[in-house]
Amino acid sequence: MAPRLRYFTRIKPPTFYDSMVEEDPQEFNDEIFMIIYVMELSTRQKAKFATYKLKDVAQELYVQWRDNKSLRHRLGTWEVFKRSFLNRFFPREKREYKVLEFINLSRGGISVNEYSWKFNKLSKYSPSMVSDPRDEFSLFWTGMFDNFISHLMVNSQYVEEARAKRNSRDAKREISFYGGS
Repeated sequence: MAPRLRYFTRIKPPTFYDSMVEEDPQEFNDEIFMIIYVMELSTRQKAKFATYKLKDVAQELYVQWRDNKSLRHRLGTWEVFKRSFLNRFFPREKREYKVLEFINLSRGGISVNEYSWKFNKLSKYSPSMVSDPRDEFSLFWTGMFDNFISHLMVNSQYVEEARAKRNSRDAKREISFYGGS
């Protein structure tokens, strides 16, 4: 186990504190899982390695959870750890907020690459919406297209206003050229 732990720490997996605003429990969980999956650990080793990267508040809460006598018989598997971790540090309200953020994502004033990055990042919070590649494609282009339509409408309005001003200016010039009042 020691060589694997050394390998695990050399990879520099993320650390979760639960005291930093920008921390994303789902990202922590996903990154840790990718590392421990590649290492081909047993389900109990996966849970142990994941808990190794909990620090500060998160570590204290984990120790309280682990020491709960009613849970002792079920401790130690990756699935139990993952479910408990996400329930504690990424409650349903936060998950629902991320889903709404995904649903309301539109390109706005950002580049296509940045929109694509945000789309992929937020889609993991709503896997059922992107499980079918056609649905994913449709959602992606809806966000792109909504923004395109709004820009087109603004541009069209600008062109119409400019055309009206030009026509008005031309009409005034015509009147003054022909000596009208």
